[in-house]
Amino acid sequence: MQNIVYVAHTRERDLKRARFSIINLKHFAEEVGHKHRVIVYTDAPGYFSDLGILIEEMDNVTISLWQGARNSDERIRIMAARDAFATYHGNMVLMQNEIFYLDSPAPLFLELSAGCSLMYEEIGQFGNLNYTLPDSLQYQSIEPYQKQTSKELPAPDWSTSIYNMGLIGIHEADRALMKKVLCYHDALLNHLPDDLAAALAFSFVLGNNTLIQEANDWVDQYDKNKKTVDAAVQSFFRENETLPIEVQPTEAWRLAHQFDGSVKFNEKNILDLVREIMQ
Repeated sequence: MQNIVYVAHTRERDLKRARFSIINLKHFAEEVGHKHRVIVYTDAPGYFSDLGILIEEMDNVTISLWQGARNSDERIRIMAARDAFATYHGNMVLMQNEIFYLDSPAPLFLELSAGCSLMYEEIGQFGNLNYTLPDSLQYQSIEPYQKQTSKELPAPDWSTSIYNMGLIGIHEADRALMKKVLCYHDALLNHLPDDLAAALAFSFVLGNNTLIQEANDWVDQYDKNKKTVDAAVQSFFRENETLPIEVQPTEAWRLAHQFDGSVKFNEKNILDLVREIMQ
């Protein structure tokens, strides 16, 4: 079973992005088959209640606890992924809300096996970002209601490959790696912005313990033209709100093809990634 996980909360923009992505995925329901389920972690369950998916409601207390002391949005996604592994049997595919589907992602799921993982695409090496890390990272647990523990973690070096987090797939046999990802993310927050800390944590832990496969042959992500795409998604919901939900996936798929061709990240424009993260 493939558990396709979205996290959408607080901002209307993110709720609409996630809803569009899920409706877009439904266009390929027949190809994907019954071996997948969509789970959305959200504080607005009514916004997704008509989509026939599983909803994990997050209240303000849960959001605050999962954010941790640094108010990290990426930490919420990490905690949701851990919760999905603990709650549902099967592999976990964590989607960013900006993901859209041009073709069936069914072949993508075949790439997930024990010791293999998925990330959207490689964007370069950590050394290209001109950040420095100490030789070891100081980690202190900030889990609520647990005894505080401290440890030292070996820091990723300059040659560590960093992957875009548009999609992250982890086989259920490797679910224990999510605890390491959380530890590294919390430790890296002492030195890096939230988005970069999360990307490096996933890339380093999965890269050292699994074979990472790039997933950008099956899905795409609007990176550079988010305002334009958000306007198009807004229009999609305004123009199709009266259509039956069974019809909307085809319309979403047609619109997704208009997003195709967005600029992808590579080493030449990796500094653009840093600027976007810092905004």
